[in-house]
Amino acid sequence: MQKLHAAEPEAVAVESPRFTGIIYTADHAGKWSGKVKGHLPQVTVDAGKVTVFTDHSMSEEHFIVRHTVVSAAGEVLGEKTFSPKEAKAQSEFVLPEGASGTFYATSFCNKHDFWLTTFTI
Repeated sequence: MQKLHAAEPEAVAVESPRFTGIIYTADHAGKWSGKVKGHLPQVTVDAGKVTVFTDHSMSEEHFIVRHTVVSAAGEVLGEKTFSPKEAKAQSEFVLPEGASGTFYATSFCNKHDFWLTTFTI
């Protein structure tokens, strides 16, 4: 059996046409242009801690499924899966000491797909 190895992550702008309809951002909301406010992850950073909040209701029929924080190199630094019974979609992650550069926060809605906010420390 041949082992497959992932290539080094390449820097690709998420606004690239190859991500149209896959990743939604504030500037590229596509078919969900009216859904930005309730789906785009909001990020705050304080003393090495990242808080991700998605201003979205949580019900059995429609909820935020997951948050993830990823480095520009593709390393997942934190992830949280939500239940529709949770009061809000908020997560906190501690960054590695000295972390700096570009990071990505994601929010996945069970009806309105995958949303991404880029932030820099």
